[in-house]
Amino acid sequence: MMTVQEKQNIMTHLRQLMEQDRLHIPYDPDLINEMNAEQFEYTKTGQTLFSHSSGTHDDRLWALALAGYAARFEIPTYHPSAAVSGKPNSHSYMPNLPRKLWKM
Repeated sequence: MMTVQEKQNIMTHLRQLMEQDRLHIPYDPDLINEMNAEQFEYTKTGQTLFSHSSGTHDDRLWALALAGYAARFEIPTYHPSAAVSGKPNSHSYMPNLPRKLWKM
């Protein structure tokens, strides 16, 4: 369950992606309609509530917003490593790699 604050963070990030011209989407009339129909109001505490009119949907909009929010961090670099045994053992699942392949 997303909190009101988390929804605000997600939509703020989507707006920033759009303002920075970092969001590229195909022409999808249903998505564009949902984006244009989304409504918001401010609460007394300053939070933003999002909603849509009865009979409309906002699923595509939230899917796009969540995808953009999930992709906000850089992909971590993968550094593979393996544990190797110094002695050959027929019962070991670890390979007996030559020492020249070990990275220390």
